[in-house]
Amino acid sequence: MRDKIIANNINKNWLVKQPEGHLIFFYNKQSELLKPLSEFIYYGIQAKEICIVIAQRANIIKINQRLNELLINADEQINKGQYIVLDANTILKKIMLNGLPNKTLFLETFNKAFSVLRNNYPYKKRKIRVYGELTATFYLTRNLKGIIQLESMWNELANKQSLTLFCGYPKQIIVNNQRFMKKLANHHDNQITMNSLI
Repeated sequence: MRDKIIANNINKNWLVKQPEGHLIFFYNKQSELLKPLSEFIYYGIQAKEICIVIAQRANIIKINQRLNELLINADEQINKGQYIVLDANTILKKIMLNGLPNKTLFLETFNKAFSVLRNNYPYKKRKIRVYGELTATFYLTRNLKGIIQLESMWNELANKQSLTLFCGYPKQIIVNNQRFMKKLANHHDNQITMNSLI
């Protein structure tokens, strides 16, 4: 019975219509992000892809709880090396220079990490999905320049490493700022909407 209930609470179309590339999702409340994000990870694990979450510790706990509700044992997947969680603040310290993300530091950090994954794990030929909250820090300080720079770095990395990226932004970041919204849109391939999750 529990399997049936869980199956009815996830969006099967997300599995069939899963877009690739650099995805973006705008939300009104942080809680709205949990559904598409957890399903992004859920279906990645089901497809035997490597799934990486770079987030604040509190959000990692929420994501893991949701995965457990979907009958994915988060701790078990972490031990297998298929699901990897990284603390966003720790990563930021490695890639920041003078208040902005540094391209050299960013690429060195992630190229090295992904190379280790592909070489040392049984999933080396599998696709990689990434969700990151690194831009959230720049949003809180209204550092829009830092956001665009970081998104550009992710795109360069995705082209080299063949990644599927998932980004989440509060809708208020683009209110009354059409110029920034256009820049942000230009750095993403697909927008996930609430309608596409029904």
